[in-house]
Amino acid sequence: MKKSHLKVSLISILILIAIPTYFVSPTAAIQYSCEEIPGVSVSAPNDKMVDHACDAANRAIKFLANYKLYPQKPISIEIIKKLIYLDGYWAFG
Repeated sequence: MKKSHLKVSLISILILIAIPTYFVSPTAAIQYSCEEIPGVSVSAPNDKMVDHACDAANRAIKFLANYKLYPQKPISIEIIKKLIYLDGYWAFG
């Protein structure tokens, strides 16, 4: 392999490692538990949206209970800063 190809390969590898590291958020998420709902936890960088997430989870669980549908596993909600667009809807978690 020529020196120029080796140099380009090494630079490419470094870029592939450096770019994802740059975009990773430096803040660590904190794990919160929903007080009214056992088995529901919220992971977020701060507590600003935790109450809203817990309230929404509580309403969803009550709604599904009307149809005799109950959670079979613990529910984990992760609040992120980046918008997610899926099937015509925007979400933050």
